Amino acid sequence: MQNTAIRMGLNAGPLPSNIDANHRSARSEKNIKSLKCLVADDERQTLRLVTKMIEALGHRVETAENGADALNRFAAGRHDLVVTDLEMPELDGYALAARIKEYFSDVKIVVMTGKCQAEVVEMMDSGVVDAWLFKPFGLTKLFEVLGDLQSHRKYKPVG
Repeated sequence: MQNTAIRMGLNAGPLPSNIDANHRSARSEKNIKSLKCLVADDERQTLRLVTKMIEALGHRVETAENGADALNRFAAGRHDLVVTDLEMPELDGYALAARIKEYFSDVKIVVMTGKCQAEVVEMMDSGVVDAWLFKPFGLTKLFEVLGDLQSHRKYKPVG
């Protein structure tokens, strides 16, 4: 099996000021609580951007730069949500999800990937991961996925 690296051009600059207010307002209307999140990605730019997006939605974020670091950080302090890249060194995102779910089945796990849905369909059907985000994705899609998870609906990606 050959690993494929996917590079994305992401703008990790400041988020528009109206995004924070709009999404916080929508979160309040849906009675969505603030989550303690762990975000793992070996691409620093993606890690910064996803962290900013989740913080803009009113959640607290801790970061990890690979799967093994994420597992250690999770063990050191329980999190409500883990958002992880699929392909990372030391421990990939799917293996990280499986290890966490083995002991903490209530923790919500979202896997981000640059792969197409057809390439990960078996992993999607396994039930280990609660939701999938296919890159590139924006703040609105992230908000939708987190809202679905918090309201206990299983998120099903479309295309």
